[in-house]
Amino acid sequence: MHKLFISLVICVVLGLGSNAHAVVFTVDSLASGAPGSTLNDDVLAAEPDTQNHLYFNDHESSGNVGELDGADIGVAPAQNVNALSNGNDAVSSANTLYFSVTGSSMGQLGTELRAEADLGEQAGDIFGVSEGMGFMRKVVDAVELGLAAADNIDGIDAFDPVQPNLTHFSDRVYFATATGFSGFGSEDILFSDGLGNISLFADGIGDIGLAVGDVIDALVLDTTFGAAMFSLANGSTTLGSGGYSGADVFYTQFDGSFSMFLSHADIGLLSTDDIDALELDYEANSVPVPGSAVLMLGALYGLRRRVLGV
Repeated sequence: MHKLFISLVICVVLGLGSNAHAVVFTVDSLASGAPGSTLNDDVLAAEPDTQNHLYFNDHESSGNVGELDGADIGVAPAQNVNALSNGNDAVSSANTLYFSVTGSSMGQLGTELRAEADLGEQAGDIFGVSEGMGFMRKVVDAVELGLAAADNIDGIDAFDPVQPNLTHFSDRVYFATATGFSGFGSEDILFSDGLGNISLFADGIGDIGLAVGDVIDALVLDTTFGAAMFSLANGSTTLGSGGYSGADVFYTQFDGSFSMFLSHADIGLLSTDDIDALELDYEANSVPVPGSAVLMLGALYGLRRRVLGV
């Protein structure tokens, strides 16, 4: 059973505005959590599968205050939930992009990611870039999610039209894993009903156009619109064959193909960086990210139309 030690209050994330929401996230197997957090309690209790738990931060409480166990999702302790969505991401109308990166990512000079990387504290933060706001800045700090400074976020879901607490994940978890299992590949998008039952939502090869050896490590999914944005982990087959980067963002309508949506350079990243979580916001200027742009993103939907011709 999942442990819902949660305040079901609509909350403000980090004082970013009344339109902000709480955050559900996953971590990698090395994350320890801040003292007193649910994640840290799990680590101290020697729970073997923190990397496949969903943790919740409501920003009324300090740190992370709830979790959905990997057993409820249907993944074994050895599996790492590598990308996460509840299927309500507003791909067709979003204008703000959020992401996290791996601990080896540095970001371009002058970005807040580079400043965090210089401290070795980038992997547990959430960064954002939005309409007319140019270069990204840090919008959520790891410590405020109940993480240790060097912990690594593996998946996020936040800022949705539906408040993303664990109740909204109790019967609909869309995810990808770092390695294949039970006939599913790391290039596939999976669905869990929250009762331990997993099915294939999208075949990475047939529905997206990916290859064996690809690893989806970041995901936003709009099940109503039938579209997704995603990134691939460094070392994925398609990155090498296509000359792409683990910090590039791709788009698919599950028609057997995908396209580049944003390159790493568009959002202030280096080609050697690696995005490992994605999220969208559909509300204008919900994150105050000032700055001069190398590329002004504009509304993400408008950019999608311009880049992909759809």
